[in-house]
Amino acid sequence: MFRSLTRESANGPGHASIGGKPPRPCAGRVVGARRYPAGMFAALPEAHRQLSWSAFASPVGELTVVATASGVCRVDFAGPDRALGEFDEAALSRDTGVAAEAARQLGEYFARQRREFDLPIEWEPLEGLRLHVLRTLHEMVPFGETVSYKQLAELSGRPEASRAVGTIMGSNPVPLLVPCHRVLASGGGLGGFGPGLEAKRRLLVLEGVLEPSLLELDLLS
Repeated sequence: MFRSLTRESANGPGHASIGGKPPRPCAGRVVGARRYPAGMFAALPEAHRQLSWSAFASPVGELTVVATASGVCRVDFAGPDRALGEFDEAALSRDTGVAAEAARQLGEYFARQRREFDLPIEWEPLEGLRLHVLRTLHEMVPFGETVSYKQLAELSGRPEASRAVGTIMGSNPVPLLVPCHRVLASGGGLGGFGPGLEAKRRLLVLEGVLEPSLLELDLLS
């Protein structure tokens, strides 16, 4: 039903890396599922609190992108009134910088004119397993491919952590750019998705993983 990216198909038998190198260890708060612990955003360096944002309509609803000067820190499936509420301690600038470029590239993605994003991600203050799993997903699961939670745990070098991987997908601060919609249940079902399973299905139809229903043909026009 789904095109699955296994460890073998990604990098050859027994490998869980890109180009022979392990995923790089790496170093981005959400209304509804807060990703920044209370007070942490205010504690970030001042440069990280100078934010740009853009909002636009998409085939999966209104999206709001928020970015620091160094990378995208949030993609929210909501309008700015909801998405920006937690950033009240920041200086916000509309349709500038990294956020404006992210909105442009996402528009191209939904228009089926882009398969990869050339955008920096603001990974701070993610850490530990959460950081590693999200970075692995970002680097190793391309457009039109899927993995199960178990496979992503294996690709991350933590095969025992499939349940934790599911939790991490639910706290992804930059969906679409870090493509948690490409992570599915091991039994072949869609699994979970914070913005809703209808949005997840539409994204998979857009990428050619699922066949469209009559109500989804607009994604391909």
